[in-house]
Amino acid sequence: MKKTKTNRLLLPALAAFCLLSGGCGIFPKEEELVKTPIIEAYQQEEFRTAQVKRGTLKHYETIDVVVQNTGETQLYFPFDNMTYKGIYVKTGDSVKNQQLLASLDAGNKMNQVGDSSQLELHAPYDGIVVYARELEEREKSVSRQVILILNESDTFVVSIFTPYWQKFEIGKNYPFHFAGEDYQMTAVDPVEVGLEPIVRPENEGEASRVYFTVHAPGLLMQSGQMGNTTLLLEEKDDVLYIPSYAITLINDEEIVYVENAEGIRSAKKIKTGMKTDENVEVLEGLSEGDLVILD
Repeated sequence: MKKTKTNRLLLPALAAFCLLSGGCGIFPKEEELVKTPIIEAYQQEEFRTAQVKRGTLKHYETIDVVVQNTGETQLYFPFDNMTYKGIYVKTGDSVKNQQLLASLDAGNKMNQVGDSSQLELHAPYDGIVVYARELEEREKSVSRQVILILNESDTFVVSIFTPYWQKFEIGKNYPFHFAGEDYQMTAVDPVEVGLEPIVRPENEGEASRVYFTVHAPGLLMQSGQMGNTTLLLEEKDDVLYIPSYAITLINDEEIVYVENAEGIRSAKKIKTGMKTDENVEVLEGLSEGDLVILD
């Protein structure tokens, strides 16, 4: 009887121990609850934006200008392999008519020279040296190699070829940027500078040539060199505008992206007008102070 009573007491104790220790295999193991993930606080996306502004827009066009000097003369010798006696002027010098500028020593090749005067170069007029070759030691002549370029005066002829030729008025001054410096050029009739009259194109938008004179004492230019001018094509006051790169073209429609009060990005169709290199006029779809998204 004692043994049975003892067993009755041990059995509940053993079951309690197994339950607490998770062992013994008597009771099924309770499944562990899946932990609920912690949701981080919402962080609003940040956009780089630009404000719709009101002001003046100016559309400039930069146009190449080519030096086309009608008063320019290139000087050279007609002989090969003859020794230079010297070139007696340098770039920038003023010269007088018939002044000796350079000469050759024919040496034992005099029989190749039909006229000894061809061994000398003289200035054909009063003018300025816009280029003078710098001789190397013992350098020999090369037939028809240009060694001097003269211009009749310090007024140079330049021209542009542009569809905006009607924007230039005869007698009016325009900026001329050359070799890092700013000058003025004056639009002229080509006949005034010894050139043939120009027949202008009949169709709008076709390019034509325009001629100018540049009066700049000390400025040395040669035909074929390049500069540029800046022409104001259009100007508008009191207009709304945004950066041009804020606009996206989708199915031939101009779209901008805006940010609402909740910071959400949405597309908006707009209508534009005048365009410059950096900005675009807004005709419809936006108001002054609106924010457009740039990226």
